[in-house]
Amino acid sequence: MNLRTTNHAKPPLIHPPGYKKSNIPIGNPNNPMQENKLSENTLITTEIWDESIPQPWSFSKKNNNKSKKFRLIMTWELGKTYAQTKVLDEKDALIYYYIDICSPIKNKGNVFEFQDWYLDIIKRPNQSPVLLDEKEFEQALNLGYLNQKDEKLARKTLNKIMNKLQTKNQIKTILF
Repeated sequence: MNLRTTNHAKPPLIHPPGYKKSNIPIGNPNNPMQENKLSENTLITTEIWDESIPQPWSFSKKNNNKSKKFRLIMTWELGKTYAQTKVLDEKDALIYYYIDICSPIKNKGNVFEFQDWYLDIIKRPNQSPVLLDEKEFEQALNLGYLNQKDEKLARKTLNKIMNKLQTKNQIKTILF
């Protein structure tokens, strides 16, 4: 179904795009976080995701993993139109890489931030990459949450990353 032709009288199924900030945990606001500034342009944040306290979702249930603690290691590079997260279990085994397609990452007063443009890629070890939230992206375009310039940049970034991951399995050249 082409969402661009959907009747706009229906209530939106999605929210306006949100911002992710390097000083705010992805999960529970009480999750411990560390920052490591590698350079003026690159920041690494590490969040400890403990499922013994309430979280927005469960890594253990979604991934059939018995761990209750996870590390989310996120790379923020100024100007990039993607942010990369490496998810590890409590034994430091890789669960997956997660890539947010986003507005160019900015630094505002020592806080790196971006606008999340809905599109995400998940790459599990020894599996093909999977594109997530494409319908939400189309709805955001339909509702005017993203403009044509944003759409073009998001699709260019998505295609570049997916091509590298599918044809060459170059996760190491994109991530970390």
